[in-house]
Amino acid sequence: MKFITYLLKNQWPFWLGGFFVGLAEIVFYYHSGYESFIVVTTGFAQMFAVSEEYLFGIDWIGRLYEPGIH
Repeated sequence: MKFITYLLKNQWPFWLGGFFVGLAEIVFYYHSGYESFIVVTTGFAQMFAVSEEYLFGIDWIGRLYEPGIH
């Protein structure tokens, strides 16, 4: 019970927040019928498209969003 009270009153560790965001992504993807992920902002998607193109040489996000950094 003290752990739950601690989480409700204090800032969460980064790994716990990441775990819950990842879990939410999996649940959303499953309930959407394997058709869509949680939507991100266009600017973030464009920035990631540049990163994946230059770092990994792939264009999965770049096919949907024009690569660019704002």
